[in-house]
Amino acid sequence: MNGLKIGLIVLTASLASADSITTVDSRTWNGTIANVQGGVVTLNAQFPGQTRALTFGAEYIRSIQFSPTTYNRGAVPSPPKPKNSKLPGKIYLQKQAGKSQPPVSCQDIFFDGRLISCAGVKGPGISKQDVVQILIGPQ
Repeated sequence: MNGLKIGLIVLTASLASADSITTVDSRTWNGTIANVQGGVVTLNAQFPGQTRALTFGAEYIRSIQFSPTTYNRGAVPSPPKPKNSKLPGKIYLQKQAGKSQPPVSCQDIFFDGRLISCAGVKGPGISKQDVVQILIGPQ
């Protein structure tokens, strides 16, 4: 029984920390987002035999999703060098009390590893656990 509890705790922890970035060329990279600032997303990703920090610019990202996968098969990619800019998009939230929540439109999205926030919007930010996905693009 203790083994089952430990397994559930580990699974829950891994589900809470996994992220996926889908790029404009329809490739998806899994890992853990370390930071989003100045239109640049840093993803810590696992590949066969190594972990790498990948950086993606807003112009190369289609969406960010929170999924249970952190591992990537194959070689480490070489995404285009990111430009410092803004990361505009819509943040889609989990249902609350069975009701869908309207997406939050942002002109510039920031993420510190725990909270997602929009430039110019006051408040504590949105917990990563409350977000389903972020679609990137002009708002």
